[in-house]
Amino acid sequence: MSIATGKSRLLLYSPLKLFLPVSALFFVLGLINYLHTHLDTGRLIAPEDA
Repeated sequence: MSIATGKSRLLLYSPLKLFLPVSALFFVLGLINYLHTHLDTGRLIAPEDA
């Protein structure tokens, strides 16, 4: 007999359905921000005199 039936199965897998897309979204947004900064300033890292 399985314990994870009905709603408990939904509760078991819902964190992955929530956090995986959110983390992927933040990764893509960070990558876009990095590429924009790199293309705008022409450098990979912050300036050394900062």
